[in-house]
Amino acid sequence: MSKKKGNKSIIDGIEFASDIETAFYLHLKKKKEEGLVKDIRTHVTYILIPSYTDFEGNEVQAMTYTSDFNVIMSDGSEIVIDTKEYPGEEDYIKRKLFMSLNPDTPFYWVERTPKYLGFYFVRDGFISKLRRRYEKLHGSSPSTKRNIKWTSRQIEEHFEFEDNGLFLTWKKTKRMKKGVKKK
Repeated sequence: MSKKKGNKSIIDGIEFASDIETAFYLHLKKKKEEGLVKDIRTHVTYILIPSYTDFEGNEVQAMTYTSDFNVIMSDGSEIVIDTKEYPGEEDYIKRKLFMSLNPDTPFYWVERTPKYLGFYFVRDGFISKLRRRYEKLHGSSPSTKRNIKWTSRQIEEHFEFEDNGLFLTWKKTKRMKKGVKKK
């Protein structure tokens, strides 16, 4: 399984694996200064499947998940956030395992939208939803995710958002009017 490698960087003595992780950390620091966030913990490791000995007596290594951020909000609630641009199959499996073992812990994937849209971080699935809507409207998909050129106004016509202060969540997709032709 191949993994996309991001640009590593170090801020405040913390190593970040990608540009989006670094940018989101800076975003969280700003939210902490504003009082929305009480504390930011990075790279907290959870055991998803403990190590065990198999039927042949071999020690099998534990499966772990390391979050990008554990954010303590000003009201004391904790949320787990992972920054993902291109989640792989392993990411989906680990997310399901984490959520099944921690059903009361809010867990979000946050992705970055192109800067020209006017907002920066949005909850998981928005970019793929934006791509599918583009395909419906235009009859084909752009060659890459980065070629989707929506204006902020066009996005507001198709999607509704809710802002929790840390990132946007697209609440629902507005229905396309009947008779809208694909170009």
